[in-house]
Amino acid sequence: RYGCKPQDISFQSSNRWDIAGAKAFGFHCVWINRADAPDEYPDMAPDRIVRDLIALVRANPDKFNVATPPIGTTPPTS
Repeated sequence: RYGCKPQDISFQSSNRWDIAGAKAFGFHCVWINRADAPDEYPDMAPDRIVRDLIALVRANPDKFNVATPPIGTTPPTS
């Protein structure tokens, strides 16, 4: 319908089971492992693991049109 292949999709989640499911469909997956949880699905490994959303943006600056705070700072809350 949209003309995308599964490998063209980047799926982000903090839930490891969601990552495993998306991986089964062939998506590129980023696990946001905020709690440093163990990997319960090693046979469906994520393509990348980050600790928080700021790390996700820093790892992919060309994909986001936002300014990120300097490393070691806390982003403002609204």
